[in-house]
Parts: sequence; structure tokens; C-alpha cells
Amino acid sequence: MSRVSRVAAVLLFAVALAGVAAAVPDQTLSYQGWLVDPFSRLPRTASLAVTIRIDRLTSDDDAKRLADLVSARGPRALGPALEELEVGRLSIGDRYMMPISYARRVRHDDGEHLILIAQRAISFREIFRSSRSKDYPYTAIELDLDETGRGSGELIAAARFLPRQDGTVDIDTLQFIAARLMSVRQVEAER
Repeated sequence: MSRVSRVAAVLLFAVALAGVAAAVPDQTLSYQGWLVDPFSRLPRTASLAVTIRIDRLTSDDDAKRLADLVSARGPRALGPALEELEVGRLSIGDRYMMPISYARRVRHDDGEHLILIAQRAISFREIFRSSRSKDYPYTAIELDLDETGRGSGELIAAARFLPRQDGTVDIDTLQFIAARLMSVRQVEAER
């Protein structure tokens, strides 16, 4: 089932937030946490380690260009543009790694809010079976962290982006429930 995520209005493609978002971090940002399967029974024992490394945040100019691109040419035009913008890496477990193409951070009184977008690998099986999931080529992550760099978030494994009339972009998800990111903490970045 598809749902429009609450991330929709704050995807940070919105140019209105450009003045609030930090454009370039002083150093590489690195986070570790646990991806928890929302469908496992209580107590939730199915989890994987997650590592996020952000080498640089997406600039205001790139964020505006991507928002304009989605508004003018539709969500399919986003893929080639994101391929040019590797800003970090996402590792899930010890086997699955993907480049992060979009990373925005908004600081607030209680900490910070991060939005990350990565292009996910579409499997041959999805293409061969003409699965609906092939139309959801992105992974989106939303993190809410306190002033100490600790917090939680959500991972939307299969997402697509839809332009709205007001110039913002909605995240449309394939899955009914987003996977939870728990015990997220900022760590010293490896060189």
C-alpha cells in the first residue's frame, strides 16, 4: 500500500528552508544506529546495524535545482541528476552499501533534523516481473537528533517523489510502514 509520508512538506527540496539549512558541514558527519524490522514480533529482535557517512551536505543551489527539475520535468528526471551528486554513503549490515545523493540538515533549538536520499538498486527480479516496486527507485531517511547527536528516525526503503502545486515535493512510499532507525548516535568519522 502506498502512503504519503509526513516527510512530504519538509523534504527540504523546498526553497523556503534554504536559509535555515546548513549548506556545508565543518567536517564529515558519521552516524551509527539500528534498523528495526517493523513487522517482527515483540520483542523486536530483527535488526541490522546502519552506518551513515556524510562527506558534504547538499548545497542550497543543488537543492533548488533538484526541486525545479522535479516540478518542471517530473519525478523521473530526478534519477540522472542525483547520480551526479554523491555526498556520502549508507551501509546496512555488512553487505548492503549505497551512495547518498542528497543530504540536508536543519538545526533547531532541540538539535537537528536530517533528510537523506539514496538511489536504491533495482533488482533484475523486479524488472523481469514488472514489479510495482521498480517505480519506487529511491531510499529516503529522516533523522531527528538531539543536541548530543543522539536520536531516531525512519528509513523508507522504496520511495518516489511527486511534485505538489505549492512547489514542495511529496514522498510517496511503497511500503505501509517505514522501518525504524533506533539508537542513532553521531560517531567519530573514519578517515
